Amino acid sequence: MITFYLFLLSFFLEATTVLKRENVFFLYLLLPGLYFLEAQLSQKKILFPKKISFIYSLFIVILLISFCFSIDKINSFDHLLYYFSAYFVFIFALNEKEKILPQFKAALITFGFFSSLISLLPKNLFPPTAYQLVFPFYGNHNHLGDFLGIVILWLIYDFLTKRQAINLYLTLFFLPFFLFAYSRSAYLDLFLVGGSMVISFKIRKKPVFEFAGFIFILVLIFFIFSQKQTFQASFLKPFLPAAERYLKTQPRDLWSGRAEYFSQAIRGFLEKPLFGWGIGNFTYPSNKYVTDNLQQVSSALNLPLTILTEVGIFGFLAFLGFVLNIYLNRDPKEKIIFYLFLYLGLNFLTNYTYSLYGVYLFWFFLAGLLYKKKDREEFFFYPLFSLVVLFLLFLRLTAEILNLTGNFYWSLKLFPFTHKGYQGLISQEFFQGEKNSAENLAEKYYRFSSASFSTLDFLADFNQVEGNLKQALIYRLELLKNYHYPPLAALKKTYLLKKDVEGKKQADQYFMSFFDRLEENFWRSSIFKDEVWRFCGQENIVGCRFYYFYEPDPKSHEKILKQVPYQENYTINKDTLNDRFNYSIEKPKDVFRVVILGDSLTFGLLVKTKDNWTEKLEDLLNKRLIDANIKKIEVINLAVHGYDIPYEVERFRKRGIKYQPDLVIWSLSSGNFYQFNEVMLGKTRLYEEEMKKSGELNTAIKKGDYYPSWEKSYKETLSELGGEKILDQIKKYLNEFNHYYRGPLLIITSPDISNKETSLLSKTVNRPAGLFLRQVKELSDSNFYFPKTGQLNKEGHQLLAERVFSYLIDNRLVLCRRCR
Repeated sequence: MITFYLFLLSFFLEATTVLKRENVFFLYLLLPGLYFLEAQLSQKKILFPKKISFIYSLFIVILLISFCFSIDKINSFDHLLYYFSAYFVFIFALNEKEKILPQFKAALITFGFFSSLISLLPKNLFPPTAYQLVFPFYGNHNHLGDFLGIVILWLIYDFLTKRQAINLYLTLFFLPFFLFAYSRSAYLDLFLVGGSMVISFKIRKKPVFEFAGFIFILVLIFFIFSQKQTFQASFLKPFLPAAERYLKTQPRDLWSGRAEYFSQAIRGFLEKPLFGWGIGNFTYPSNKYVTDNLQQVSSALNLPLTILTEVGIFGFLAFLGFVLNIYLNRDPKEKIIFYLFLYLGLNFLTNYTYSLYGVYLFWFFLAGLLYKKKDREEFFFYPLFSLVVLFLLFLRLTAEILNLTGNFYWSLKLFPFTHKGYQGLISQEFFQGEKNSAENLAEKYYRFSSASFSTLDFLADFNQVEGNLKQALIYRLELLKNYHYPPLAALKKTYLLKKDVEGKKQADQYFMSFFDRLEENFWRSSIFKDEVWRFCGQENIVGCRFYYFYEPDPKSHEKILKQVPYQENYTINKDTLNDRFNYSIEKPKDVFRVVILGDSLTFGLLVKTKDNWTEKLEDLLNKRLIDANIKKIEVINLAVHGYDIPYEVERFRKRGIKYQPDLVIWSLSSGNFYQFNEVMLGKTRLYEEEMKKSGELNTAIKKGDYYPSWEKSYKETLSELGGEKILDQIKKYLNEFNHYYRGPLLIITSPDISNKETSLLSKTVNRPAGLFLRQVKELSDSNFYFPKTGQLNKEGHQLLAERVFSYLIDNRLVLCRRCR
């Protein structure tokens, strides 16, 4: 019975996170050896049932074949040993059932009692892990309810059969812990198994059966009202806030991602249908086939699907045969054990509780108690069968001890399937100057575990330290190839390495190939979103470096700046441009294209799209210009209200380059040179919220100050960074513009631009094709603006269009033979 109590103790230590998962794993591996010694000391013969042992041996053989094809042999070998131990737990329970059963119920109640008390402790006392029973890891849901369902089933069964009051009191004690664990799988399984148990009784005394019925109906009610879909009924919607407030939980979707997990399993199986990905390797098909980030899982939340994916169709059929054999050869006297076995088996169809080592082994333990002994079909096989297994377990445990003591060489000699052994010895050999030995070990390590995150990450770091950056990059790329949604830390490392090996342009393109997938999940975590944008900004990754970058919505009309009394609609085309027309990406041969950059003045804020100076310029050029080689001139307006120079460069990179412009016109004012949106816009939003709450915003608007938060953040940013520092940033983006476009450039400047700013333009964006600066002095007249807005009115846009048109003709920037 020492083995029995050690099993329960190991299970309890895992369930309450007293021992780490990787450490308690070795306690479970010790169970077969301990039972063998215990049997030897008591001179007890250990019996193996023939049929089920043959079926399980077939399953183990298939696991060994699957191991040969495994993409992570190190992980699979550990799980192979675990499945050996699982069967020995079954054999132990079968052989010792006469001793175990009289104590089993008391042991379960004791386990449940202390687990329930521990669950009342503050959550932060426990290490964060999903593989335990006592505290919530996802919201307020924990797995204590999944285990307590077993205890409650037995108590109700005994209450129905023996009518002892103690069973009633204990049920009432455990029931709140069960219900407020919010495990919907446990609710459903207890209702189904408990309900069928009650129905199976032929003689029913009302008070007793009414109590049992009440318990199961209560459980069903909790199940129904824990579903988000329940509260979609109109008469229940008003009760949802109260339910969330008083029950301290949120109803969840009926499937809660299970359709996604099942899909990953099926697609993984279809890729490797015969022998699967290797036992314990569900993580890899999950990472590959996930369609929604943060839904990568280590199991399918369905035991049959997990086994099907990991070991293929043959292993699945062998395991199914094992389970069916238990069912067909169950002991009819052990009814309650059958109900417990059935309850846990149903739980494994909709939950990942079988991923907890102790829970899964407990199911095998119940199978051993349930299986009926048949003397004529039993044989004394334990010493022969267990010799190889116990030897492997001994080697695995010895290797782990050697790893802990730093004896990596002997660890690998004894057992060549440990990450710690390979990583420790490779590092040891390298730092002792044995470079060739370290490289040979690294190649061997890769062959054993070619898809493991731990392996590829280590080998990439090793090659990087060694100075072999190209090989390091190969490992990094292979690591991310296994992920549909890559871990951000790994993606960062790959980007930096690719930048060193292949250059920034290639690295930027590689990072951006994943950016859409990262962006899909910004809504889940603001911390994750900030981390992505921070890295983009630090590395100046083209395409994601601007946290606050924005574009108009591609819709028919947009209305903005509601606080300004001069309201207007804007026609936004399919490419997010304030333009009357949609323009083809491919430029026809007889079309001359002009792309225009700028801020609100060029966007045409407060006037209709058709009255904007860019649209009027397009009309003037097409109406009054005739050229034999040009049939049409297109003026494409990329300007957006509120843009600074960096955003205008990004807008051109993102939207303008593809139009292959023959000429670019850029409208700039003095203020653009000291505007830095990446610092300003965060402050602007913050100040706007503060001003709304204090009433300061309404007061300012009534006085005709329409942009108080923007002006405050502009001044503050200029004061904090200083004009010279901002100009240095502006210069960097002006130089970047030169990489995107080397054709003729006309810069239209406002009357307030200084010689310093003009000089900066001349030095940074000068080009062989021609740089033309045109200052429109007439725009200093306030009659051309809406009062107190700084925005051109309709007459101002007409004037600017005519001045730009004249300049284009006078300087022959638009080819023409005859102008009229």
